[in-house]
Amino acid sequence: MRKQKTILLITLSATSIILLNWFPPSYDGSSYSSFFAPTICKNIILTPFPIENPDKNNQIFFIESSPSQRTLKGRLICGFESALNNANLPVKIIFLTKSLKISSPALCSLFDNYYPHKLNVYYADLNELFRDTPIEGITERLDMKSKIINVQISDLMRGALLYKYGGFYLDHDAWSLTDLRGIRNVIVMDNVTTKPTASCEATSREESYVLNQGTIQFEQGSPFMLLYMKLMNEKYRSGLSWGDLGPPLMHEAAATFLGYHQSKPSTPVTTPNLTILPSFKLRLFPSHAVPPPSLVINLKTDVNGSYFDEYIRCSHVLHLTGSEFKSFKVTGNPRRDIYSYMAPKICPITYAAHFTLLNSFCFCKYNVVF
Repeated sequence: MRKQKTILLITLSATSIILLNWFPPSYDGSSYSSFFAPTICKNIILTPFPIENPDKNNQIFFIESSPSQRTLKGRLICGFESALNNANLPVKIIFLTKSLKISSPALCSLFDNYYPHKLNVYYADLNELFRDTPIEGITERLDMKSKIINVQISDLMRGALLYKYGGFYLDHDAWSLTDLRGIRNVIVMDNVTTKPTASCEATSREESYVLNQGTIQFEQGSPFMLLYMKLMNEKYRSGLSWGDLGPPLMHEAAATFLGYHQSKPSTPVTTPNLTILPSFKLRLFPSHAVPPPSLVINLKTDVNGSYFDEYIRCSHVLHLTGSEFKSFKVTGNPRRDIYSYMAPKICPITYAAHFTLLNSFCFCKYNVVF
């Protein structure tokens, strides 16, 4: 009898935990259950990325460069949702696989609400994408066994996409905070310490050997992106380190393009074909080291929302590098960490899924093959 009571108690406790996590209240006490519709999604077949692109220069590209990756889930979906909510530009996610498995309720919900008028998902043939660019034929030299091949393919793809079609490229962990229309031919310094003036001007010139390429915009036929791809084609070889085709090479391209002899561009730089923005405009927020550290490390005491607002008040994009890793703590308390403060505002669906068991299941009404 005692054993049966123990089993019953354990069963009831486990059931309670499951139910509480299935549709838990948000931090302010409201329910998230209305975000999800109880219909199981199917895999969807992706169409090739079109040669003719009516959205030239006015679009956002996200890239999934793994040749075997067929799904998207977790915190990274916040990048897509925030772009759909705030950027006022169509969002296009490019895969290398020909089908997409929707395994996250947040992704399901985005399809329910935004496909196809604002959200589209395609697969890209690399040979076709690189055709008529300086990196045409580079696929024959790619070391597909390299541990960093996904990073290298992503660097190559963003160059080709922006050169041939024009628009924004954003990393998955870059959150759109404002309307991004009208921003043209920009890259940003990789510093994170610079504070803007009250009118969002730079307080001093920034100098850095690294330019961040996780949030960039270039117009179709950009002469800067043409130069960048030429350098990628010249520099690529087997055995390159992580990022060798990325920020350092983009910095070299910028120095060459602007005629800097010491390869050290500084901001602000404004030319018709290349603008280097201060770092606070497209704010980088690496999870491993950011001043002030309390923005990343959970605070021991609650703070007012203005504590975080001050950090991003002049930013078009908040780039939370590493936010997908477990080491990036999300408390659920908007007064303790910046993710919990910002996500309910700019990606409420993703945030809701993060705190429920629904993050492991797919429930939505979208089951159309397109």
